[in-house]
Amino acid sequence: MNPEFEVYEAAWKIKAVGFDANDLLLKLAESVNIGIWQFDITDSEQLIWKQYNIPALLGYLPGQTPEDYHHFLDHLVHPDDREIVFDFFNYFLKKAGKSAIEFRLLTCTMGYKWHKCTGRAWFDDRGCLQQLIGVIYAQDDHKLQMDYLKQKLRLFTDSATILEAGGWQGDLKSGRITWTPEVYKILEAPYSFQPTLDNLTDFFHEEDRKLIKLAFKDSVQRLNTFQVEARFLTEKNYPVWVTIKGKPIADHFGKCIGLQGSVQKTSSPVKENNDLQRDMDFLADQNKRLHNFAHIVSHNLRSYSNNLQFMVSLLDDPDLEEAEKPEIFSKIRQLSEQLGTTIHDLDEIVKVNTDTSQKMAEIDLESCFKKVMGTLEANITTAEAKVSYDFSQCPTITYVPAYVESIFLNLLTNSLKYRHPDRHPEISCRTYKKGSNIYLEFKDNGIGIDLKKNGKKLFGMYNTFHSNKDAKGIGLFITKNQVEALGGSIEAESTVDVGTTFSIRLT
Repeated sequence: MNPEFEVYEAAWKIKAVGFDANDLLLKLAESVNIGIWQFDITDSEQLIWKQYNIPALLGYLPGQTPEDYHHFLDHLVHPDDREIVFDFFNYFLKKAGKSAIEFRLLTCTMGYKWHKCTGRAWFDDRGCLQQLIGVIYAQDDHKLQMDYLKQKLRLFTDSATILEAGGWQGDLKSGRITWTPEVYKILEAPYSFQPTLDNLTDFFHEEDRKLIKLAFKDSVQRLNTFQVEARFLTEKNYPVWVTIKGKPIADHFGKCIGLQGSVQKTSSPVKENNDLQRDMDFLADQNKRLHNFAHIVSHNLRSYSNNLQFMVSLLDDPDLEEAEKPEIFSKIRQLSEQLGTTIHDLDEIVKVNTDTSQKMAEIDLESCFKKVMGTLEANITTAEAKVSYDFSQCPTITYVPAYVESIFLNLLTNSLKYRHPDRHPEISCRTYKKGSNIYLEFKDNGIGIDLKKNGKKLFGMYNTFHSNKDAKGIGLFITKNQVEALGGSIEAESTVDVGTTFSIRLT
């Protein structure tokens, strides 16, 4: 029986012959497994809701769910469909007289299922609304299937957008190619453009066209799948690297009748290889520096440990005179202080080598250099030094601010510390570009360094080459580690009694 039978007229006939309308409507609903609903309009235009077999239709036992309109709308109708149902009862039926909608109702054991609701408005002879009557019945599962497929399609579309990937399909007979919208986006092509097998290669870089043709030809002739890296040329003739995957479409006789596959935007293989090699070189260099640092730590701490053990053993000597103990305690105190200073220095080096994630910022080099000069103003004045700078070629750099300040401070301090006794210090600092790299050059006319003799030790920890009492041999070591931690390098040229020039590749 068609669920949309004229149950409305049957209800009026039941009333006309004086039978119990409610009982007969319930039996009628049960017999054809439908739900019947009814709104009666009183003189005060108040709506009185009645329902027959609706809870049973949804699998609920008698009394398990209240039989009132508000519960029906708020608890049984799917939240996304409540506005549709509300408008159906309150607007469409009253205006159109008869209408139908599809929406989801919460069943007892199977969750939300699609149902169809038809209804009709009944008016008296004066045209006044008297009743709204209708039926509800279960829909086939095709509605759920369509809803599921729509969700899957939406997920696929969203994923394709995020991955910058699209699909394509080519028909060998017509020569026509179909692209998904994402492929048009990758190519920046208008949606009105119709690609074909003849004009397809025009979209590839001329160096990649032969590769594409061979991949297509092999897939058609041998029914092979393929994957190639190639450059698409956008509408503005800009090359974009893509990964193209394809597979043949065969007929019942095993003959290829078309191709289909995907296109995904990707990075340049050359760029990826260069980036990988750069990262490997950086890690190798980092590992080498950390290995050297571990050796330095082991050597220095072992020296302090041996000396402290020796001093403690002297205190345990039974023949030790009481008058000798203060001198030994003094030596132990001195070693302890030196050990504390060394551990602090080592801690600073560890921070440089491990904390390269500090925030980078754009630095005005002149302002930074002036700040350091201000810090050392007393030293510069005492030495009567002439300090000049020129950052015009590269006035700013994106770097770790603390590192730049430390580099300036260490190099300027060294130039003042190792100034020539027979002349006033002349110190200059400048930046310049060489290719895509930014360099910092720091030059002085100090006492210089014998690089043939000490060049390999120049940037070592605690290495000093002069008799200056303030020399610690830590500044250049820290500077080298800071520069190399960010992928740079530092070199020195020096002549004894002439001066020293440091060249630092910052980027």
